Amino acid sequence: MKNWTQATYTEIIDHIVQKHHRYLAEELPQLSPYVTKVLRGHGAQHPHLSKVHTLYNQLKTELEQHIIKEETESFPLILQGLTHSS
Repeated sequence: MKNWTQATYTEIIDHIVQKHHRYLAEELPQLSPYVTKVLRGHGAQHPHLSKVHTLYNQLKTELEQHIIKEETESFPLILQGLTHSS
C-alpha cells in the first residue's frame, strides 16, 4: 500500500485524477439513464423519486464541474507553485 505521507504532490494529483476523477467520469454518465428510467417507471407511484432524480443530476453536474476546475486550475497551480519554489 502506498504511504501517501511520503508521496510527492505530483504523485497525489496523478492518483486523484487517474483513480477518482476517471472513475466518476466513467460511472456518472452510465448511472444517468438508470436514474431517469426509475423515475419514469415508478415516479407516478413514488413522487419522491422526482427529488432523487433532481438531486442526482445536481450532484453529477457539481462533481463534473469540480473535476474540471481541479484539473484545469487547482492542480496546475499547485504544480506551478512547486516548480517556482524549487
